[in-house]
Amino acid sequence: MESGHNSIYPQNFKGTTTENADTWQRHSNNYCAYKGYDKPKTKALFRIVLIDSAALWFDSLTADVQNDWGQLKAAFLARHTTPEFMKYKHANGLFNCKQDTKSVDDFCAYMQIG
Repeated sequence: MESGHNSIYPQNFKGTTTENADTWQRHSNNYCAYKGYDKPKTKALFRIVLIDSAALWFDSLTADVQNDWGQLKAAFLARHTTPEFMKYKHANGLFNCKQDTKSVDDFCAYMQIG
């Protein structure tokens, strides 16, 4: 990390569901604009701050996507943006609820109202 800028330097991105990809990417883009980075330097920074499963995801991309900043940003958000329904507190219940003896219609109605 660059000294003197640690508080604004983009944090590592692991690719977990608890991380907000939109917020992280916006901060990373703002940092690169602040530093005056061109696209190649921005892509280089992007690559080194991805760790764990996010780094594995990056390595699995084709060279065309890795080398095209627009495609890379879109692919990142497509892969790492948390689905809207997962942001709600009852999302855990969605994945742990059993239909049991409810009819399909009753079960669907129950899931819609949470």
